[in-house]
Amino acid sequence: MSELNLFPSGYHSVNPYLVIGDVLEFIKFSKTVFNAVLVKQIKEENGTYAEVRIGDTCIMMEENHQISHLDSSSLWVYVRDADAIYDRALKAALNRLKHLKTSTQ
Repeated sequence: MSELNLFPSGYHSVNPYLVIGDVLEFIKFSKTVFNAVLVKQIKEENGTYAEVRIGDTCIMMEENHQISHLDSSSLWVYVRDADAIYDRALKAALNRLKHLKTSTQ
């Protein structure tokens, strides 16, 4: 049996996920400064979601004009046993996590 691929091709075990006020401006900036490549862009009523690649790293981002400096970014971490990691985080006094997602990809 082949081993389950933990994360999509082109991603790493840990990936930055930014919540910012102006996704289009960040895309323009990252292209100009870092020669970033736009991988994905989804425009919705409440803002834009996008992914850019800088070198071998994908940076995911979403737009939120009501962001707080306390909740403006996160890391997506791909692990084999998300439930065990989640339980360990809660036991280590973590008091807030976004919804836990598992993948069968």
